[in-house]
Amino acid sequence: MPSHVWLALACACGFACNALLGKILLRYRLCDAGLITWGTWTSAGVFGAIVWVFARPAFPAGAAVPLFALAVCLIVSSWLQNLALQEGDASLVVPVTGIKSPMAALLAWPILGERYGSPVYLAVVLSAMATVAFGLGRQERAQGGRGHHPALALALIASASLGFAFSDQFAKLSLAATVPLGLAVWAPMVTGGLSLPFLFHPHYRQYRIGPLDVLLLCLAGGVLVGSVLALYFAFERAGGVTVPNVILGARGFFVIVVGAALGRLLPIPLERQRWPIYALRALGTALFLGAIVLVSLASAR
Repeated sequence: MPSHVWLALACACGFACNALLGKILLRYRLCDAGLITWGTWTSAGVFGAIVWVFARPAFPAGAAVPLFALAVCLIVSSWLQNLALQEGDASLVVPVTGIKSPMAALLAWPILGERYGSPVYLAVVLSAMATVAFGLGRQERAQGGRGHHPALALALIASASLGFAFSDQFAKLSLAATVPLGLAVWAPMVTGGLSLPFLFHPHYRQYRIGPLDVLLLCLAGGVLVGSVLALYFAFERAGGVTVPNVILGARGFFVIVVGAALGRLLPIPLERQRWPIYALRALGTALFLGAIVLVSLASAR
């Protein structure tokens, strides 16, 4: 397979792990979507700064505007995603981020001028159908949430996915003035710098942040930096954002399996749904797999 397919698959795995870390923090530890968002991006900014010390990529002054827009999109979208994770299961929220694929493809046409053959756009249709499958069935409310209907989590993650789709457009525009490593370093640093002041809001003084919480936030930040590095290299190698975004649907497989297993094994479950719901989510993820196969075949030609 082409290198951008492997890079996008690595990114999918990283994003899945990052979302599970966020869900664990929301379910068992800090239970605040904002605090986890600001903490994760601040941690990512620190990791970006560490990489900068060794690699020293120049600041992309020619892409300052899209870079700042990218950072704002990442902050808002990550906050919405963590809110969705608080109100819904990880095995619901994470795979539904696959709706970002058709959103990114549609945005890439007027913004980036991307054009693809029919297999890629068929993959976009399959991704949209997969997203619908995740909303079917009588679903239980999320464990540890605020008791809201799962439809709220779907609405939140759809909004977050739109923001992430816009962030990909700004990332691709920024790559015109820098290399993937430079963007993967400066984007977390700028985003982390914008997130840091939020951590000092008086609202968060009620939380007791222990060493384990700091460790988990640092781990989430490190995984995030590695994931965006793989994503930006995938954008460069693929020559666009549509193909890598379809492949990112693979993250749903890992999260569904882990969510179902932990729901049965843990004394305090991460999530708990009836098996028909997991079957519908598996069906949606299978449709995402079909989309990945189509894109991989189209990319190999």
